[in-house]
Amino acid sequence: MVFQNPFLRVSMSKERRMEKSRFLLRFIAVVIFKNGIASKLRSFLKKHASGGSVRVFDGLRKTRSEKKYEDITNGIEAIERGETHYGDVISFLINDLLLKYKSDGLRPDISRIHGLDADSLTTEQWLKVYFSFFSSGLLLESAILRSKAVSSCLREYAEYPGDITRRHIALSALVELEWDVQKIKSAVGNMSNEFELLIKNESVASQSVLLSDFENENFSKLLNGKRIAIIGPSASKTLDAEELGQFDLLITTNEHGDNPIVNEFISKGKCISYYNSYHSKLLHQERGLRPYDTSLFSVYRAFEYDYQVYQALRDHARKIHKNDHFFNGVPQAFQAILHDISHFDFLEVKAFGFDLYASAQPYRSGYKSPTHRVLYDLGRHDLISNFLYTKSFFDSGRLEADDSLRQVLNLDLSEYLEKVETCIVHW
Repeated sequence: MVFQNPFLRVSMSKERRMEKSRFLLRFIAVVIFKNGIASKLRSFLKKHASGGSVRVFDGLRKTRSEKKYEDITNGIEAIERGETHYGDVISFLINDLLLKYKSDGLRPDISRIHGLDADSLTTEQWLKVYFSFFSSGLLLESAILRSKAVSSCLREYAEYPGDITRRHIALSALVELEWDVQKIKSAVGNMSNEFELLIKNESVASQSVLLSDFENENFSKLLNGKRIAIIGPSASKTLDAEELGQFDLLITTNEHGDNPIVNEFISKGKCISYYNSYHSKLLHQERGLRPYDTSLFSVYRAFEYDYQVYQALRDHARKIHKNDHFFNGVPQAFQAILHDISHFDFLEVKAFGFDLYASAQPYRSGYKSPTHRVLYDLGRHDLISNFLYTKSFFDSGRLEADDSLRQVLNLDLSEYLEKVETCIVHW
């Protein structure tokens, strides 16, 4: 139990009032500048300007992640066309292995990838090639390339321990390896005494970080000491109203108010929903959907629209805690929720309706999802990062799972990727 200083409470009260003032100003700005302006401008350009101008405008609206991985894709395609040469290792991986697979359907010999020296490419280069293999459907091969990136970043940190950027990505890799000495040695090889001591000190420092969140009082009251059920979009588990009724609180993803079981929890003020950017925009565009006018508490990645600011002013919304130690990619909804609630003192959490894409139908009927390139998007998120994060949460005893998710989390990484590969053809 962590006790809060009363002076800290007064200070936080002032900060909350200031934050509400900032929310009000933002509300005015959002109403004037944000709502529908970008979409209307694009429609105008589409009618009266060239296609190139529209593409430039769309480029300005893309997220940083979308731009990054579009650049990677373009770079790899340039290598395939022979327009760019990045060195022997990348040319071997792209031209001799990946391009051959794309043209002939012949999978690479994994031993040839295993035999590559982790020092032959930088961490960033390994991750670029990893994304290319993954988004092409070579999941098992991509995992080996990703392991090379982990080895590379730790070796770079050992050589340049004072480099802030290298330290950050190395710490993310160490968190993913769960600070396990055997896993670290397997990734790095022989460790010097100095590097082993450095890792021990980093581990101690990471354990001393206080995760408790005192600023979000209403949200804390919802979670602290509660039994929580998280329900996801997978079709592999039919939701059981009687079983869910045993929990104090329900957490959903991208809730639109069309599920009777969820609506019952909302009506009692016992439901929280986490929204991604796509569904936040959808609620803004489809004003007939108004879950934010109910007792629902919402968590957003950012405050971008007037209704979000309106909720925040009523203390029914907040921004999510960002996970700064994700080795590669970004957390998906489920993993983002797990990280966020780890800042609070809940009693128990159990997940229903998640199978981490290890099924032929990853979404239940009626669940709204944008049309997208599945492997490309899973590569941007990094499916492996998300699986390993969830498995660590589960293995540590912090997460209970329904039967379908438990079966997935009992797999090792290779078994999991093999399972996902068999499901890809059905998506």
